[in-house]
Amino acid sequence: MLREPELSQIVMNSLLHFDNDRYAPTDAVVMPNHVHVLVAFRDEDSLITQCKSWKHFTATQINK
Repeated sequence: MLREPELSQIVMNSLLHFDNDRYAPTDAVVMPNHVHVLVAFRDEDSLITQCKSWKHFTATQINK
């Protein structure tokens, strides 16, 4: 699914949306069927909340 450039771009844009606001991203790679991301969070709760947010947002956008 993420082989399609417009769909992988949705994922990459969502990873960078709160750049240095909610988290500090270091690197990210969108693969054809998964994503690798290196991000620094303030705490574990922030990590969990943001991961849920990314998954929900990207799934909603891609399924449109």
